[in-house]
Amino acid sequence: MTVVPPLRRALLPVAVLVLPVLLWAPGCVKIEKGTPAEATETSEMRASNVRTAWASRILDATPTEVVALLVQHVDSVTRSYVDFGHQVANEWEEAEQGRGQAVPGDEMREVVAAWTRGEQPLLKANDDNLEFAYRTARESAFFDAPTLEALGRLVDAYYGLYDGVFLPSGDREEYLDRLWDAERSVSRTVDEVREELRRY
Repeated sequence: MTVVPPLRRALLPVAVLVLPVLLWAPGCVKIEKGTPAEATETSEMRASNVRTAWASRILDATPTEVVALLVQHVDSVTRSYVDFGHQVANEWEEAEQGRGQAVPGDEMREVVAAWTRGEQPLLKANDDNLEFAYRTARESAFFDAPTLEALGRLVDAYYGLYDGVFLPSGDREEYLDRLWDAERSVSRTVDEVREELRRY
């Protein structure tokens, strides 16, 4: 029996992914399906608080501060997602060793969905906060086209990493390759946007 440790964020007072027990047995993967209603309700309350606090910070910020907060958000959240992705890969490897054969990506996608079911409101809050800051920056009419294009690439990189982590496909090696590629893409676009900010 293997318990995956919780996923923690360092810079935002938000989610801990509560990962239920995953039982591995040769020839099968059994998921302890479902999370308590109380956990989902708590996640929804925390997600609401996170959105409110973030909106207050963004509305009080200057345009350049908004972009700096957006970059910080992407950097912090995606780091925690990458950590979680490596936990997924480690559990995937253990499953294959116990089974004695490859575990397909669609099966791991079901596992990941079960792990994160109760924390979906908080994961959605991360996306909503990203979109709110991005929209605020675009609508400020402060930034030129190259900066806005760099921000668009940053948002795309964020969602690309999310999909790579939480929507496994292919085999374990392909999953890790996509994870590394997505991590590099986020790092590259974070640096690009920070460089753009120096022009203002």
